[in-house]
Amino acid sequence: MIPNLIDGETVSVIGPVASGKTWLMKAWLKQMQDRFVIFDPTAEYDDVQGEHFWASPKAYAQYMRDNPHNFRAIYHPANIDTGFETVASGIWQMDGGMSKWLFIEEIHELISPWQKHEKMRILMKYARKRMIGLIGSTQRIADLHKDFTSAARLNVIFYTTEANDLKAIGDRWGNETRSQVESLQPLMYDDASQTTKQIPQALVIERGKPPRVEVME
Repeated sequence: MIPNLIDGETVSVIGPVASGKTWLMKAWLKQMQDRFVIFDPTAEYDDVQGEHFWASPKAYAQYMRDNPHNFRAIYHPANIDTGFETVASGIWQMDGGMSKWLFIEEIHELISPWQKHEKMRILMKYARKRMIGLIGSTQRIADLHKDFTSAARLNVIFYTTEANDLKAIGDRWGNETRSQVESLQPLMYDDASQTTKQIPQALVIERGKPPRVEVME
């Protein structure tokens, strides 16, 4: 079951390559008619319907000005730091009274234990007041600052065997949660036949509720 989103909330999605992480992000996108921006440094979303901008800050800014109420923008930066400055500024100027979503791939590049992008700091503090929902995705929770997962009302964690990431999961939510992640059913995909052999599970940690295991279908 795909977890429900609440307008203005912060969400983290955590899992290695081919875990089901990107599938979940795209499933949420399919539920949205518009009013979203995707920050896509790895070109994971080049198949998503919308306006694509390949390191085009002026074109993106103009598009956002021309479409203040309905927008579907996918920004592929040449430089992560300056690209995120562009993307964050564009969505920030949209009507503060209407809900909107910012999807961020490789979010650990913007908020890590070693550095925090200034626009990310501002969004973490004020996005909810502007009705901006933040959905950050990462393969490496060990490289993602605890501030983000602590602020998230919803954390979705896929199966991983990476020792550093399992340690980070245990440090944030305890060894029981770490064990639950290790026991999840992973995604099994046959590249030759392009079929899913096993649907992945994810551990869903939602504020105010006990953690639960969900099948992502």
